Amino acid sequence: GLVVASNNPDTIKKYVDLFKAYDSCVGMEIINKIDNHTRSDRILWDNILKEMMPGGRFVWGFANDDTHSLNATGYAWNVMLLPSLSQSETKVSMETGTFYAVSRVSRPDGINTVLPNGDNMPGSGKASTLYLLEQPTPSISNIVVNQTDDTVSILITGTDYDLIEWIADGNIIATGNTLHINDHQDQINSYVRAQLKSDTGIAFTQPFGIRKNKLMHS
Repeated sequence: GLVVASNNPDTIKKYVDLFKAYDSCVGMEIINKIDNHTRSDRILWDNILKEMMPGGRFVWGFANDDTHSLNATGYAWNVMLLPSLSQSETKVSMETGTFYAVSRVSRPDGINTVLPNGDNMPGSGKASTLYLLEQPTPSISNIVVNQTDDTVSILITGTDYDLIEWIADGNIIATGNTLHINDHQDQINSYVRAQLKSDTGIAFTQPFGIRKNKLMHS
């Protein structure tokens, strides 16, 4: 049902219309808590990006704990790249997309979907899930975009990951540290994004805007 909803044109239009109406809507939540109700929200995100990015409108992806108890803290977060730790710089980061999202659980990817005893992972953090907080999660240390007259390449460096997947229009088009845009002209229309995966976590870059094989700036 969630996958169907995330691909429903009416659902997609509802959110696209909100983004078009309100410039203050900078992004959307792609992971909530331990990715229970949000397990198909990355599908929705890609569907929204397919609609918005051709017009140059970036929609950033956020991961949040939605914490209602202490045990429910530390499973999904955003790594903000800040010149200084302040409210104003945090706001700038949120507006300009200079952050990436991380989660310890991604149900569609099979990441931490069951407890050690075989039970299903609960919907939010509790005593039985605290062991997850000790596990390493993928992190991004650098992203280098190389642009020449002929081509664009994006190189991601990170730690604690096993695989980097590149996604355009909701499809995995490549794997590995470097993406050469020219190699995927038929698959990339308006954006590409990357996700770094391990058995114990996932990190999501923001979308890179691509227009005629050139990088589009936010």
